[in-house]
Amino acid sequence: MSAADAHRAFVEQQEQIAKVYFFLGVLALLLIAMIFLAFILVKAGKKYDQHVEKYPNLLPKQEDRERNN
Repeated sequence: MSAADAHRAFVEQQEQIAKVYFFLGVLALLLIAMIFLAFILVKAGKKYDQHVEKYPNLLPKQEDRERNN
């Protein structure tokens, strides 16, 4: 095995390692985005619950829902 072949094999190995780390980085960013979205949805749900408690008359009545279906 010549030095050029050894260098080519080393470069190919480094490229494969770089692809794996890139894939792991993308997965980490997706995980962070999902956690952030979950935080926003939980916060919005709490605000919705507070709004429903404060203004219960704005929700449609059960009879109205049954009539619309």
